[in-house]
Amino acid sequence: VDSITYLQSQGRYTLIYTKDGDSIVSSKNLGVYEELLLKNNFFRIHHSYIVNVDLAVKIQKKDGTYLEIFNKKYLPISKRRVEGFYKFLGIIK
Repeated sequence: VDSITYLQSQGRYTLIYTKDGDSIVSSKNLGVYEELLLKNNFFRIHHSYIVNVDLAVKIQKKDGTYLEIFNKKYLPISKRRVEGFYKFLGIIK
């Protein structure tokens, strides 16, 4: 779990990206992993993305809201999940 940077939905499949740049394809959908990773500091920032919050670098607000993770990758944060994400991070109450 510690080596996972983020998970991306691909229809009925999930792509799991690791710190070393590898990706793993799983036949389970993203919702299954959302439940499994709840207690491991992961957050679903978008319909298609779950991120390891420990690897977040910064949040960028330009043409939408994006989360930068450690490898300079930018992932979108959906408008409907941004407030919940800020609460998760402790930015707002």
